[in-house]
Order: sequence, then C-alpha cells, then structure tokens
Amino acid sequence: MNQLDADAIITSLRTGTWTTADLVRIAHALAQHGKNTTSILGQFGEELVAKAFNGTVAPFHQKAFDVRTPKHGDLQVKTFSVGKRAGVIRSFTHDVVTVEIDPATASVRSAKLYAADDLYAEFKRLFDGKYAALGMTWGGRQQDRFERGWTIPSGVVPSTDVTDRFRSTEM
Repeated sequence: MNQLDADAIITSLRTGTWTTADLVRIAHALAQHGKNTTSILGQFGEELVAKAFNGTVAPFHQKAFDVRTPKHGDLQVKTFSVGKRAGVIRSFTHDVVTVEIDPATASVRSAKLYAADDLYAEFKRLFDGKYAALGMTWGGRQQDRFERGWTIPSGVVPSTDVTDRFRSTEM
C-alpha cells in the first residue's frame, strides 16, 4: 500500500461514517500481519452487549464491569476471535458475558452469560487446590481482585447461551 492509499483510508475514518463492525474487519486484516487489535475488538463486544442487553457502555476508566444494564445489572464483557479464548477476569463481583466474534465478518459466533457467584465458586475451588500451592496471592473474598487474572475453564462453569440476543444486534 502506498501513502496515498493510507491517506484515503485515514480520511474515510475521520469522516466518522465507518461503523465499529467495519473497524473489526480492518482489525482482522491487521492481525493477519501481526498487529495488536485487542482494544478494537473489545470495544465492539461491549457495544454489542450493550445493544443486546439494552444497556450502556461504561466509561473506559471503569474497573470491574464494562456495560450497565437495567435487567442484568453491571456486566463484564470478554470479547475474543474465533480460535482464541476469552481474556482473563480479575473480579468476581459482576456477571460476565463472553462474545466470540468472527473477525472476517464482524458477526457473533457465540455468546455466553456466566453468573458471578458461579465464577467465584469455581475460582475459589481452583485457588484453594492449585493457585495457593503455586504461591499466588488473593484476598479470599468475592470482592477481592485476583490481579494475576483468571481464565474461565471451558465447560466447567455453568453458563447460559445468549447467542440469539445478538442476531438482531449485529452492527
């Protein structure tokens, strides 16, 4: 790509006519060349969850949750690409929605809702049996942050499939 092509893309971006879905597709193309695109994908997931759960995206500086909803309360959002896995959680005080995105099409492949209490129970079980023995520290209460971060084990923690909520929210 030459400088004129790049300038044309940047000019188009600055007009504000591209959607976040367009940016996800661009991020996918960038990722194929080794570029980090996590924050664009995360923002897209938060926007999708806000729309699917009739909520609003929390400010960037907000810790512990990403979307505030009227029915489900505050939600953490973990967005990831097909073939990857959801990012780590450090707080067990809010329910978590994981959203798997096909970056080539910016469409939701699957979405799951996890209850904070279920996540905490599994983390505590694993911490007591594994992490503490490895010398990792954590305060021991549900409201304490696990700074190292914890990945939700596949198929272990109960979840609700909420993929259908996203079929009408694609951007």
